[in-house]
Amino acid sequence: MSFPFLGVNSNRILGPVCRRSPFSYVKLGKAETHVVLSATIFLAMGPCLKGFAFLFILLGVALAALIAYLQQPGSPIQIPDTGYWGPKKVGDGDQLPADDEKIYKFTVSYDAKMVAQLRDELGRTKWVEPLEDAAYHYGVNLNTFKSVIDYWKTKFDFKKAANDINAFPHFQTEIEGLKIHFFRSSPATKNASVKVLPLLMVHGWPGSFIEFLKVASQLSKPANGVAFDIIVPSIPGYGFSQASSKQGMNVLVTARIFAKLMSRLGYSKFYMQGGDWGSAITTAMSALYPERLRGIHLNMMFVNSRKPLTMAKMVLFSLFPDTFGDGHMPPCMPLPFRTHFLSLLRETGYLHIQATKPDTVGFGLLNSPAGLAAYILEKFSTWTQSNFRSLEDGGLTKKLSLDDLLANVMVYYASESIISSQRYYKENLADEAVLNFQDMKITVPTGYAIFPHEISCVPRFIATDFYPNITTMTYFDDGGHFAAFEKPAFLEKDIRSFVEEVEAQYPEKLAPPKGSKAVERK
Repeated sequence: MSFPFLGVNSNRILGPVCRRSPFSYVKLGKAETHVVLSATIFLAMGPCLKGFAFLFILLGVALAALIAYLQQPGSPIQIPDTGYWGPKKVGDGDQLPADDEKIYKFTVSYDAKMVAQLRDELGRTKWVEPLEDAAYHYGVNLNTFKSVIDYWKTKFDFKKAANDINAFPHFQTEIEGLKIHFFRSSPATKNASVKVLPLLMVHGWPGSFIEFLKVASQLSKPANGVAFDIIVPSIPGYGFSQASSKQGMNVLVTARIFAKLMSRLGYSKFYMQGGDWGSAITTAMSALYPERLRGIHLNMMFVNSRKPLTMAKMVLFSLFPDTFGDGHMPPCMPLPFRTHFLSLLRETGYLHIQATKPDTVGFGLLNSPAGLAAYILEKFSTWTQSNFRSLEDGGLTKKLSLDDLLANVMVYYASESIISSQRYYKENLADEAVLNFQDMKITVPTGYAIFPHEISCVPRFIATDFYPNITTMTYFDDGGHFAAFEKPAFLEKDIRSFVEEVEAQYPEKLAPPKGSKAVERK
């Protein structure tokens, strides 16, 4: 396809770059290539164009996108009913090893030897001077970050952190060859008038189950006649969930594993909530097993931006937000489009590394606790609020405490899971099945909480193309990427409001659990 008025052949320019890119997760067809180049030219020239020329290119982009969209329907999702991800060698046609389906009690113990080793490693950290006035624009500011490492080494209460975690009952159970960790916060009340609803909550990267400790405690308490039985698993390869020994552990497989977990706990139908990877896993569950879900609540929404229609609608929304928006313009919205795109580019360097060569950077982080903390906490700085990068200390403790932040880092350090957590990017962003499922329309009732300082958010104009059954859509005046961690009260209120709306539509009660009781591991 070519643009004769520019003397440009789109296949010649974008074909080698996109279709044969070393970043294998970027794959464009001919129609999509046409639209990408059209949109690129449009965005580059838009400010210089007047009147009909501007409108002509805009309509051309929209028309090309619509044609390409109509020619490329979403692919149905098909994955096997089961798999095996453990260390045993299994050949084609071999019977898969049987799981030990017992649910075992699990404790996060204080390890004095590990703490002594950590303190020794932190004491041998090497430092260099940061650039003048760099703040967090180059990553963590090594002058101010010294105080974080010093606090971790000399003041962080390791025993209290373990006790706070163990205030909730923790468990492990084997699913598809992996020991899956989860904690549970169940209502203490036996009041028959209180409706108890199961809610599976899923974390992302570089978070962990730690993010949900506060909100889980509140959600399991009765309010307006409703309490939640909260189940918070660790994604395979994160924290205390065993890492896969095989390639292919993506969000679709994770959704299948978590569906089996809920079945093992006795729940045939439940609610689900997530942000970051948790949002992708929740969406995958909705696509694979819609009959299992009463509703889903997201604080980050993924849409298939490879879709030409989505590209065109993004451009339209950027140009005419008053026409195509709903009156809310938080900073996370793609406005203006080019500025937002550049911001995303600046914040996704880590993604390209982890989606291509995760083991290389992970090996360095595994062997340097100070480096691990820097790599993780820099994300908590900028993703909590992007302008924190202009602060000398990155605003790390403006909305979160050092104790909470370091408790999350400790999960990665103690479990030695940083490499396996980073592999999750490669497994998902290079997998065609994962890309295809994003074309599916999610018909499950959906609640969407938009926190203004999220990395990116989606206007209703676009969101309903992928989530047509949006029941609630709430705009908050504060909060960022780690909503459960940073604003647990906001998130709790929104989850309750969403569930109240859904329960009004579905008066039949969810069946009580009939799962196995936990036992001590011998």
